[in-house]
Amino acid sequence: MVKFQSERKFAKVFDFHSYARDVRPNYGECGTLPSTISQYFRSIGQVIANSISYALGVSCCMGGDIHVAFQGQGSLAYLLETGTAFQPTAPVMRQELVRVWPGTLYFLGLPIAVQGHVYNAATRAPIEAAFTIRGVTFAYGERWTSHPVTGRYHLWLPTGSWTVDISASRFVTRTVVLSINQFGIKEDIFLNPQ
Repeated sequence: MVKFQSERKFAKVFDFHSYARDVRPNYGECGTLPSTISQYFRSIGQVIANSISYALGVSCCMGGDIHVAFQGQGSLAYLLETGTAFQPTAPVMRQELVRVWPGTLYFLGLPIAVQGHVYNAATRAPIEAAFTIRGVTFAYGERWTSHPVTGRYHLWLPTGSWTVDISASRFVTRTVVLSINQFGIKEDIFLNPQ
């Protein structure tokens, strides 16, 4: 899963498990995120939970694919603990699928807060670059990069103004201020070679 996520750099990850009937955002109870980021993910999770009459929960541990998805790729990631049994009968499973469908559609339809591509300003070729969000301190070496082949990137940040440094080997680091709204923004970044 780590390799798959690293190769694809998914903007969103929705992992279905059984059972508990709750929605669990990015990190487990022993993990910490900056409060602004944590509240942002919890508020999205609460909307998903409300739409399917589930509770908003938290994972009991760290190291699963939703945790790795956020830590390594910056993915918006949730674990959906479905149903009331590990091995439900086929009719019960189908009922649960119908129940969770509205939350799944909501999640898939969420606009990405910030997305775009990173390009070499001289050649317009896509490049892999790292993103650092100023004023936000993460605890687990969270590091997000654009895709090395396409230059595509995504960031999940609450609405407001965010200062972000974009750096790449053999390029001049660039600082941008992103003004994020509820509809998400698209921002292509051009880095000058050194």
